[in-house]
Amino acid sequence: MSRRTACFVLSTCLLITLTGCSSNELFKPEAVLPVSEPVEALNNEDHPVEHEDTVEFVGFSEEYLNKEYGSFAEAYLDILTGNRLVLTDGLISDHQKRSGLHVGEGKIAVIDVFGDKTPELLCLYYTDPEKGLYLRIFSYSETKGVESVFDNVIYQAIGGEHAYCVYITRDGELILFLWSSGVTSIGGFWPIIPNQNLKYNPHPLDGFVYSRDLALLGYVVGAPVDFYIQHGDEISKDRFNKVSSEIMGNIDGVLFQGPVLSELELGLYKNVELWRDITPFKEISMTYDEAVAWLKAQS
Repeated sequence: MSRRTACFVLSTCLLITLTGCSSNELFKPEAVLPVSEPVEALNNEDHPVEHEDTVEFVGFSEEYLNKEYGSFAEAYLDILTGNRLVLTDGLISDHQKRSGLHVGEGKIAVIDVFGDKTPELLCLYYTDPEKGLYLRIFSYSETKGVESVFDNVIYQAIGGEHAYCVYITRDGELILFLWSSGVTSIGGFWPIIPNQNLKYNPHPLDGFVYSRDLALLGYVVGAPVDFYIQHGDEISKDRFNKVSSEIMGNIDGVLFQGPVLSELELGLYKNVELWRDITPFKEISMTYDEAVAWLKAQS
């Protein structure tokens, strides 16, 4: 039996491979947050908040695509206020929260992660409980206006245990770490760059939901033959240990990490071997209300 076939047999139950106090101040907004303005309560008749598993989800509004904006703050503010329902836990049932599928009051960052001198808008949002939690990134320029430059799933509450982490390296690179554990333990680091297609595949033949060819580093442990990869090429365990140590030591700030399970606290640092010896990072991100208030201050 080939290595890829063996991994496929043992990992068909995994539908998806998904996932610290920093003193770095670079990623925090320079402006002092004003006192958050009260956000108008949702009309319960128009937007009932249900707590059943049959919640009807709404899509991410694309109205921003047909508008012109005078600044990134104006554009991002419009995007956030038009999508509050999918950016917070308002539509998530208690059962789904216990499964780790939640973002609380929002997980949003307005940070220059691509080195273009203009901050990007990064946010986690929902489609529905079948498709899970997505990371979406928007950019803004005077010539192109606002663009969606990344939109992909990073977490599903099915098929075993999962964890994710979106972080920035000391070199300013944006990285996504994903991990899943069932019959096998599968994990990897992927770079996030504008308009990059991470080739998401919910039924991976070789243990990776995202393309192994794009992985900075990856591993499958628990299969008949464990294997490790770097930039798509197989490497030894010793090489993996060396490179993984370098990668973990190069984390400068964590934007988003999860899930947080009530009985396990933050599963990333408890369940994922690579992260167990890491001092837990504090997320460099804002809630929905904080992001709205900060963007209004910039406008």
